[in-house]
This record gives sequence, structure tokens and C-alpha cells, in this order.
Amino acid sequence: MSAVLSWLDRYPQVHFLVAGGLLALVLIRTASSFLRHPAAMDEKRSDWVWGFVILALLVAGRWPTWLIPLDFNSDEGQLLAGAHTLVRDPVFWRSVDGATAGPFDFFALWPAGWILGWDTYATSRVTALLLLAVSLTLAHQCVARLAGVRLARLILLPAVALEALTNSVDLLHYSTELVPVALLATAAYAAVRRWADQGGPAWNAWGALALGAVPLSKLQAAPIAAVFGLCWLGAELQVWKRTGPKHLAYLLASALFPAALFAWQLTLAGEWSTFVSSYLLFNFNYTARGALAPLTLLKEVVTRSGAEDSLLHLWLAGWILGLVCLFRPRRRGAGSAWIFIGAAALASGLALTCILLTGRPFIHYWQLIVVPGSLLLGAVAGNLLATSTAATLKTDRWLVALVAVGLTGGLLVHRARQPSFFVGTLAYFQQHPRSELATHVLGFSRPGDSLAIWGICNRLYVETGLRQGAHDAQFERAVVAGPYREYFRQRFLADVAVLKPALFLDATGSDELAYHAPPFAHDRNYSELAAVIRADYELVDQFSGARIYRRRDLAAR
Repeated sequence: MSAVLSWLDRYPQVHFLVAGGLLALVLIRTASSFLRHPAAMDEKRSDWVWGFVILALLVAGRWPTWLIPLDFNSDEGQLLAGAHTLVRDPVFWRSVDGATAGPFDFFALWPAGWILGWDTYATSRVTALLLLAVSLTLAHQCVARLAGVRLARLILLPAVALEALTNSVDLLHYSTELVPVALLATAAYAAVRRWADQGGPAWNAWGALALGAVPLSKLQAAPIAAVFGLCWLGAELQVWKRTGPKHLAYLLASALFPAALFAWQLTLAGEWSTFVSSYLLFNFNYTARGALAPLTLLKEVVTRSGAEDSLLHLWLAGWILGLVCLFRPRRRGAGSAWIFIGAAALASGLALTCILLTGRPFIHYWQLIVVPGSLLLGAVAGNLLATSTAATLKTDRWLVALVAVGLTGGLLVHRARQPSFFVGTLAYFQQHPRSELATHVLGFSRPGDSLAIWGICNRLYVETGLRQGAHDAQFERAVVAGPYREYFRQRFLADVAVLKPALFLDATGSDELAYHAPPFAHDRNYSELAAVIRADYELVDQFSGARIYRRRDLAAR
């Protein structure tokens, strides 16, 4: 394995030749099939086999990141640490608090964690890839059933190319947007089966269950789910006399089930106050503190996207241009086509609003718009072809193909000029799977130990495989000025004093993301915490500016 990785590092272009070549081959085949067959032959049906093509393209592009033992984003280490901790105590908000992330973001990591372990980023990145594959496959199914299989295969390729070829760590890591995106894609597919295919009440159950779970994965995406759910409810109320109460009952019961399940758990665990303060109120305050105006934020995102080589700015520009080229306000044609356009446009607008309202230029927020944006592009293209006359049909089909090929081909050409950032370091990271600081911490740990960190050093939970010893994996909410700072300070203090994690690490002196100035040190910033550490812990090592403490009753073992 080491020899193969060393060879690949010497010839990084091989990775693009495989990943880019596979994508180019699929693009050529889908475009030629789309143009070669008459529109009447483009069947509107399920096309699940294409999901394996999407999965293969994503794996070909993203697999090197599975071998990189670096925290692409501090959220990634936090999510892995929390998921690992929940294996021991699965009651969310009692053992783990995800800040802006809800419980489903953590539980989604369990399957890969049980197979791959908790001391590797492969767990989170494989999960991220699978969630993207599910989301894009379900979006493909929606377009295939409403506008045709060949069109769906072609029009979704730009989004697949973006996700497969991006170099941005913000789009490659396991971000908190991926679970809600998959849930919303599930709801969209269920809505298509219910309304376009006149499906039974089971589709209401699946769709509503997914929508009801969105707020418990990411509150930022809750407005999209809420509007979608209200529209669905309104549609059911209009037809309930004809279909009977069963469809409506399935919709309402399934939508409320996720909230009811966690309400029951919160009641039994007595954690309602934690849920309200640390999840609801904190998230509202977090959004309200967003600093950037929409236009300033957009400029910053474009700048960051270019600097990180994310491809997002290219995809967005091509997406907008494609919509402009393909949209025709023709009145003739099926009303269902306009409903599809309206729903996809509403979802895209809501996603954009949810991104901009944060006032923060984080690229990973833009994962929220990739699926609804792709659905809108497919809906507009499908409507164009459905309303074409005999004289314009051939021209319109070529226009659709040029938009899809131009956008996907543009991403391919750009990536050919700048290969993956990560190929070239694979052999090195195989030989150095963890940092020296993690090695020092491991030297004082025992199996089953927990670790509390004062600072931002979430990667250590992954590098050491240790569970987190406090609600929060990091201390940011306890030091940043805000109305809830004292609440989080007191909770961190109580966690260390009562739960008594085996290890305590002050990482404020280490070269981490932020907050590593001396005033942030626990013994200078928080005297009550310093008193607990002096009483119950012993300094056992200092390395790279970090201080490692072990509980006194365990230090001699």
C-alpha cells in the first residue's frame, strides 16, 4: 500500500486522469444518448441503477481525502467525538451538545464508526460521500420521473462534478448540512411519488418523517422543511374529501414523530432546559449575530471559493447562466411542469435565504443549495422540452445538452489545470497518522478514558480515539462574549467537577485555530475551573504549548 501511495504522490495527475476521465466518459455517453434518441423515447420512470454511477463518480474523485488524518474543519472532529461519546450514553443534550448541529448529524456517523472506528477521519468522510450520493440520487429520481431519464442523467452531472472534483475542505468534510440535505431530498422524492404518481399514504409518511427530522439535524434548514411541509399539508387539505383522512393522518403523525421521540427522551432525562438554552436560544442568537450583509457575504464567498479552489463559484455562475438560457415562460404544456418549477424555485430561494441570513461566508453552508438548484435546472429544462414545438424541439434539445456539457466540462477543464491538493501527501500521512501532541496525550491515557479540552483542538479526539469528557468538545461558547457565555462556562465547570474526565488538556498555548493567546488559558481566564484542576488533577506533560493533566487518583496507575 505504501509503495502504491508513494507512486501516486509522484504522479498526482493520475488521480485526475481516472476521476476526470470517468466523469468525461459518462458526460459524453449521457449527452450523446440524450441527443440521439427522440424526446418521445425519454421515459419518465425510476432509474435507480444510475445511483451507482453517481456513487462511483464521487468515490473516484474524493477517495484520497479518506487517507488524510487532518481536521478539514473543526466541526468534523467535534461531530466524530460526539458520535463516539453517544455510543456510551445515547441521550443527546445530556452527554453531548452539538451547538448548531442537532442529534441526527451525530447519529448518522454511527454505522461507519462501528465499522471503521472513531480514530479515523475515514468514518466521517465516507459518511459524507454516502449522504451526498443519496441526495444526488434522489434528486436524479425526481427529475427522471417528472421530465425523463435521459434528461435527468445529463442535467444532474454538473452537481456530481462539483461534489466529486472540489478541492475545498469546506465541501469535502462531513459538514452539518449533509444530513438535512439528504432528508430534504428524501422528502422531495416522496412528494413526487405522492403527487405526480398519485401514490398511497405511505409516501406521506416517509416524506413527513424526513421533514420532521430536519430541525433535529440543523435548525438553519428548518425553514425549508417548514414551508415544504405547510405546502404539502395545504395540498392534502384540498383533496382530503376525495382521498379520505388516511393521507392526512399519515402526514401529520409522521411529521410530529421525530419531535415527539426527542421530547419523550428529554422529559425522561430532565434535559429540557439544556435543549432550550443551548440549542434553540443559542442558535437564534448565533444567527442574529451574523455580521455580513448579503452582497458583502456573496463577494466574500466568491473570493474564498476561488482561494480554496472549491469550484462552487464556477458552478453557481454556470447554474445561473443555465437557468437564464433554458427558461421560457410558455403557457402551453402540463401544469405539473410548472408546479415542479415553482417548488424547486421556492426550495432554492429558501435555501439561499437560510444561507445569507447567517451573515457568515462559510462555504459549507452552500451545500444547502446544490440539490434544490439542480432540481430547478432539471425542472426548467424539462419544461423547455415539454413545451417545444416540432420546429424548435431539436434546437431546444441541443441547448439543454450545451448547458449541461458546458457546465460540467468547464469544471473538468479547471480541475485538469489544478489537480487534487491531497494527492502528493498520501504516503507521508500514512506514515504519520497523528500529531506529536496526540501521541503525548495517548501516552497518559487508558482504554475507555475521556478527555476534556479547554481550547479548540477537536482533532485530538479523533487522533487519540478518546471520548469527550464534557458536553462541549471545545470551549468557544464559554469564552466568546454573548448572552449565554456564563451558561456555557458554568456547564463546562460542572462537567469537569462532576464527571471528572480522566484527562484535561489546556490547548490555548498550542498553535490551533484561534484563542491561543495567554489570556485564554484556563488558569487566567476562569479561576473557578483552575481551582478544580489544581484540586483534582496533576500536570503530567507539556508539549507544543499545550498542558496535559491527568486526574490525581489515576496519575499513578
